[in-house]
Amino acid sequence: MFYSQGDIDNLKICQCCGEQYDDPRILPCGETICNYCINKNIPTNNNEFLCYFCKKIHAIPLDGFPKNKIVDLFLCTKPDIIYR
Repeated sequence: MFYSQGDIDNLKICQCCGEQYDDPRILPCGETICNYCINKNIPTNNNEFLCYFCKKIHAIPLDGFPKNKIVDLFLCTKPDIIYR
């Protein structure tokens, strides 16, 4: 499968804030969101996160949601060839 530069750039964008992922994390529902968006939307006395995607409340693990290593690697990798 071939991707255009626009397709690749869209995969690097957090669907909540519209910015490039900042420390991408994977939620229990399988969606990816940047850690900044998670942290800015957590009540101070609570360790739960209301998911923008599935609208469920996810309990935040003590060490935070796991890093999405695939997206993180993708952000650091530049393709050799872009087919248009």
